[in-house]
Amino acid sequence: MNYKESLEYLDSLSFTGIKLGLENISKILAAFENPHLKIPCIHVAGTNGKGSISVFLESILRSSGNRVGLFTSPHFLDFRERIQIDREYIPRDHFIALSLKLKTTIKSLDILPTYFEFSTALAFLFFLDQKVDWIILE
Repeated sequence: MNYKESLEYLDSLSFTGIKLGLENISKILAAFENPHLKIPCIHVAGTNGKGSISVFLESILRSSGNRVGLFTSPHFLDFRERIQIDREYIPRDHFIALSLKLKTTIKSLDILPTYFEFSTALAFLFFLDQKVDWIILE
């Protein structure tokens, strides 16, 4: 699987639509021993200003000497904008490897995730692998 194929798979999940509830993402994350529970996380929610607040928080934590994962949406030019550590996009090779790992596990679970569920799980796996101190989720 190369970068283009990884993106094509991810884009194919757009057709699954929106699924309310946490059943899929809970099963996916449980298969990876719940990476989202292993790192302190700040979830920024609401209607307006989430992106700005997320970037401000990331900057504050990073300036304090922390290694900070940032997960935002949407992206403008490159999907990798959504998943950053210390303001650097997830490297393509990590994106490819984690996409393949996730795709294989999800297939074994017999789950059809949404675009958002897949990208969220991928971000958590990347942040855990890279040993960030904090995660900011928009």
